[in-house]
Amino acid sequence: MNGVVVNIRGMNASGKSTMVREFCRKYSLQPQEVIFKGKKFKTMFDGKRLVMGWYQPFSTGEGCDALKADKEEFREFLRYSMDQIKPTVIVYEKQIWSNTYKFTGEISEMCDQHGYGFIAIQMLVRYETALNRLLVRNGGRTDKLRQFDKNFRAVRSSAINLKKAKKIVFDIDSEEIPIENTWRCIDEAIMLFYNGERGGKLSGLYVDSMKMH
Repeated sequence: MNGVVVNIRGMNASGKSTMVREFCRKYSLQPQEVIFKGKKFKTMFDGKRLVMGWYQPFSTGEGCDALKADKEEFREFLRYSMDQIKPTVIVYEKQIWSNTYKFTGEISEMCDQHGYGFIAIQMLVRYETALNRLLVRNGGRTDKLRQFDKNFRAVRSSAINLKKAKKIVFDIDSEEIPIENTWRCIDEAIMLFYNGERGGKLSGLYVDSMKMH
């Protein structure tokens, strides 16, 4: 196996970007622009780990939105990354790439075809908690509540369908694990995957014995 692709899934305000940003900070991933088909794709990279998007340490800007790619562009860039860049770990979290079962299933199958495992990490958060976080982020504006409801149902439904299809899905209760420790769940999920686990609940405990493949 060449490596593993990790899809961080969850609602807006569930902690996805903070989780990935802390992962980048922990491993000192550096911003890197990759030119593919004449377009610049922003990533974070350290030679072994590639994160889709731009996550500057201690910054709240850009994140997954920095990649500026639609689903098809993302699919093609992911394929290019597996075939040409060849990191051992690829991480992505943008909601429009994650909240439908069909597209995620297609990405999982593509990873298998290119010699990569696929792991989904589902950030679990109660509706009321996610809504309150969103309202704080938006300064109390309620104009996006209808879209919030739609996305909440879509993300939950997609995760259920992935499990039914026997895809590898690990859950995080983002209200139990301190947000600054959720990055550890990426390493934990990868370790469990290589140990043959096919799902379960992540603890967020650091695993010193974890070896990058």
